[in-house]
Amino acid sequence: MARKSKTLSGYAFFVAKEREYGKKHPRDVALRLAVEYCINKGILEDYLRKNAQEVISMSFLQYNEKEARKELRREAREEGKKEGLKEGEKKVLDLMAQGLTYEEIKKKIEKMPQKNRK
Repeated sequence: MARKSKTLSGYAFFVAKEREYGKKHPRDVALRLAVEYCINKGILEDYLRKNAQEVISMSFLQYNEKEARKELRREAREEGKKEGLKEGEKKVLDLMAQGLTYEEIKKKIEKMPQKNRK
């Protein structure tokens, strides 16, 4: 059990160090600096000496995946907004085609359930 908690605390320290360096350096540099720091301080030293490049590559890939997912969510929200505006515009045009005035259209929209107005 002591070995696991030492490894876990070493990993937590490595991640914290990488984040600290990440405030001042690009991601790849921050990862390399964190690896060097931990090796020099004897934190996960054996593992990092053997697997430094893999740790850096995997961490960088995980970061890129997280950023890619964030960008996909942002794009999906934007697309949803555009579709919602088109639907709303179509509803208003349909109501206008029925000969309703601005005030009548406004009242009809205000009476719609919230989910139908978005």
